[in-house]
Amino acid sequence: MASKMTTYPDVTRYCFYRVHKFLSAFLAGFEQKVAVVDFTNAEEVAKITDEFCNVKDLVFSHAHFEDQNIHQLLRDKKSHAHEMIESEHHDHDAIFENMASLLQEIKNNPSDINLCKQKGYEFYLEYRKFYGDTLLHLHNEETILLPELQRVCLDEELRTVDAATYKILTPEQMLGMLKTAFPNFNYWDKEAFLISIKLAQPDKLTEIWPEVVKIVSIEEMNRLSAALEIHEGVKKAG
Repeated sequence: MASKMTTYPDVTRYCFYRVHKFLSAFLAGFEQKVAVVDFTNAEEVAKITDEFCNVKDLVFSHAHFEDQNIHQLLRDKKSHAHEMIESEHHDHDAIFENMASLLQEIKNNPSDINLCKQKGYEFYLEYRKFYGDTLLHLHNEETILLPELQRVCLDEELRTVDAATYKILTPEQMLGMLKTAFPNFNYWDKEAFLISIKLAQPDKLTEIWPEVVKIVSIEEMNRLSAALEIHEGVKKAG
C-alpha cells in the first residue's frame, strides 16, 4: 500500500524524469557486474575501473543538468523544494572519491590477495549503498520535485527545459539518445518523448523518424504515427 504521505505527479501533465528508468537500469547493471568481479585479477579490476568512470560521468552529468536546468525553474518561482536534492548531488564528490580510492588501493597492491579481497568487498558494499540511496533519491525527485514543478509552473514553462536541449542536439545525437533510452521505456514514455521533440524541433523529428521506426514495434509505430500525426507511410524495415 502506498504511503499516505506520498504525493504523486499528474501523469497526464508534462513530466520530467522519464530518463530515470534508463538511469536506474544502468546503475543496477553495474551493481551486478561489481558483484561478480574477482578483485585479485588485475584485468578484471582494470575493466571494472573503466566502467566505474563511465558511471561517475553519467551520474555527475545527470545531476549537473538537473541542478542547472530543472532546479532553475523552481528558483525562478522562489521555491526551495529542490534544495535537499541538490545537496545530495553535492555529496557525490566525496562518495565517488571514496570508491575510487578503494579501487586505487587494490591496483597499488596487486600481490596482496587478502587486501584485494577486502577492499573489493568494501567497494561493492559502498557502491551498493550508493545505488540504493540513488533509487530513493530518484523517487524523491519524482514525488517531491515533480509535483512542486507541476504546481508552480505551466506546462509551457516546463517544456522550455527539453526544448533548449533539443535545440542544441543534432538529429544524430537525438537519435542516439532515443536508442539508449527506449529499451527502458513503455509506450507512453516513448510517445511523450517524441511529442516533446515534435513540439520543440519538428524538422528534426521528421529527419530521424525513418530510423525511429526501426527501434519500436510495428504496433508502437502505428500508434506513434497517429499520435504524432505522421502520415508519410513510413514502413518498418524488415
